[in-house]
Amino acid sequence: MALDITYTIKIGQLGSEVDFTSRCAGFSIKQNAPISNLEIGRAQITLLNYDGALTPNAGGTYSSTDWFEQAVFISATIDGTNTLTAELFHGTIASFNVADNGNSSTVEIICTDSLRFLGSTTDSFDFSLLTFIDDGFTNTIAAAASLAGIEPPKLGKTTATYGSEYAAVDNANKVDSSNMTAGTIADALRNQLLPSYPSAYWATTIQEGSPSTNCSYTQMVAGASLTRPTSSATWYLERSDLEFTESASTAGQIGFKFLDIGFNNDQIVNEVVQKTSATGNTSTASDSTSVGKYGNRAYTTSSAINKTDAAAQDAANNFLNRQLSSRYVPFRLTTNTSLLNAAHADTDYAVRSLLDIRSALWNFGTVTYTPTGSASTETEGVVVTGRSMTATPSDTTIVLELLPAVDYQSFVLDSDVLGVLDQNRLG
Repeated sequence: MALDITYTIKIGQLGSEVDFTSRCAGFSIKQNAPISNLEIGRAQITLLNYDGALTPNAGGTYSSTDWFEQAVFISATIDGTNTLTAELFHGTIASFNVADNGNSSTVEIICTDSLRFLGSTTDSFDFSLLTFIDDGFTNTIAAAASLAGIEPPKLGKTTATYGSEYAAVDNANKVDSSNMTAGTIADALRNQLLPSYPSAYWATTIQEGSPSTNCSYTQMVAGASLTRPTSSATWYLERSDLEFTESASTAGQIGFKFLDIGFNNDQIVNEVVQKTSATGNTSTASDSTSVGKYGNRAYTTSSAINKTDAAAQDAANNFLNRQLSSRYVPFRLTTNTSLLNAAHADTDYAVRSLLDIRSALWNFGTVTYTPTGSASTETEGVVVTGRSMTATPSDTTIVLELLPAVDYQSFVLDSDVLGVLDQNRLG
């Protein structure tokens, strides 16, 4: 028995979404979570408008719809041994364009995730909380929300709030958010909080909150160790150990079509200069051997908010050690739903982890491949930091952006790949 994957496209306000799947001629999604930076996720959907129902002011079913107060929900149903649902993308509509030649018509909708609104906030916030690096994300959002600085669409509810979930955290590293300076929330995250320790931040879902009159926008944080827990009460927070192979033949394996491998020379950092506004001092970590080989490649932060100089030095060391080495590693993997559908039925949970935005990014996996001319296979540990999907009625191409797990994950006891002494870092 193999898998069967189908998609659902819904548009509307919370509680009154309309299913547009039958009109969908295709969609694309791009979501990345680079380390210590922010990138807005985007989706593009093409809808058939053969009856003019979507044409504004033309008298059709949706002619008077205000599309810019609607949300878009793209999900997948995975039928295998179990029937599972994956949330691929949640966002709001940024543009709505009609192509019409008088005989046929289509609508192109471009959507963005909730990070879009963090760059449009006011800049008069009072950050006054001493906190841990992971709570810093929640408290930064909370401080802005309490001053009505973040006002995303309410989507039919009476209130709208932001919240964060933690895919990987470390409570040992404190930051001093009272030293955050004025700017948008995106500025605060990108320039001060994310550089205070290796971290990633991305948008996930939009859903009815508590109370039911609230619209809840959720983001995900992977910070410090960058490694998801092996178990959690919430399935999508767990590390799922994705297993990619050239020919998936057993349960849990996912086949791939293309694998791009190369040296990650462009990612090398051999000097880190970390200045924290909490003390006004600068901490530096460098590797003279690497500088001698590749030249000086510095990463400088001028407004981090590490609470102490010791914490700033620890962050500088962490940044340096993760980005110091030049490695020949897989950096991009391409698969498609033809391969996913051919996978073993018991691969349903792994495919859900690959497709769902809450579990796909900063998740760990292995790639097993046979180099050209070699008689044996190679297995590399990777972490997924970006995902693009392009769907048509006949197939869906999925492209994953990868980083080497040996650098961007931390030690996991009893793991054959992440638990190797003298290879995997402890933090």
